[in-house]
Amino acid sequence: MHVERFGVSANNVTYALLGETLRYWDFFPASEDGWGRIPAWGYARVVAGNGVDGLAVGDRLYGYVPMSSHLHLTPGPVRGDYLRDVSPHRLGLPPAYNAYQVVDERSEREEDVTLLLRPLFTLAWLLADDLVSTEPNGGRVVITSASSKTALALAYLLRAHGVPTVGVTSPAKVDFVAGSGLFDRTAAYDEITATGSDEVLVDIAGAPHLRPRFPRSVLVGMTHGDAAAMEASDTDSVVFSAVDRIAARSREWGGRELRQRMDASWTDFLEHATGWIRIRRASGAEAALEVWRSVVAGAAPADIGNVLTL
Repeated sequence: MHVERFGVSANNVTYALLGETLRYWDFFPASEDGWGRIPAWGYARVVAGNGVDGLAVGDRLYGYVPMSSHLHLTPGPVRGDYLRDVSPHRLGLPPAYNAYQVVDERSEREEDVTLLLRPLFTLAWLLADDLVSTEPNGGRVVITSASSKTALALAYLLRAHGVPTVGVTSPAKVDFVAGSGLFDRTAAYDEITATGSDEVLVDIAGAPHLRPRFPRSVLVGMTHGDAAAMEASDTDSVVFSAVDRIAARSREWGGRELRQRMDASWTDFLEHATGWIRIRRASGAEAALEVWRSVVAGAAPADIGNVLTL
């Protein structure tokens, strides 16, 4: 596969920081010990292979790719428009990351928005589904790293369920978060505190100092770049697992029903997100490194989506 392009956001920083804990480094092993290839979501095109029924040279796939120019897959049979990489080193890894969708050409902007936001939206959808199911009374949800794409999608989905939200962000990004119109309230980190026993903190930033202030917290990410922040050190904190939520809903609804529900929600969110996200494209290793350092440092503007090609 030739990796045509991929998206880079704080989500990829989480993949790197949890690379050993959650085995993200195992998906695309590097050729040298001590190095790794950070996973991303992108588009890749078949350029050579032995042939698989339903897949031919020139076909395009959307799915998990390394930050590299090429990817070698061992594809299983195509079922519908999906296939799985059945390479031996990936068989013991979470199956959701081994699935690839055969896709047609679409407008460049729609494809870019999809590769940037669809994986984060899927995480947000599963998290919203879990929160609504476990908190049926609709208590207020306080969301850290509110300018992140995951937080914006989560607020969008919770609003559809009538769940009030507070977006917590850095002072520099308060105006952007408030202007999104997705949160019922926006606050800086030093302004937030719990106001009720039914509140839940959804910690996307990795901000352990906030958790003791809330009766319950759900750990989702670490956009602030501290792997230790993902440790659930108190009894009222849980680490959210999208893989476990997919498995639970698949058993209850079936995989097809789950995909249909997520696809319907995604179509609505795509229309909303296309109006505010700005695409920044870069090509080549030096440009990719510059973008990566900016994202790791948290210096990337909140409305920017980075699309890279190597």
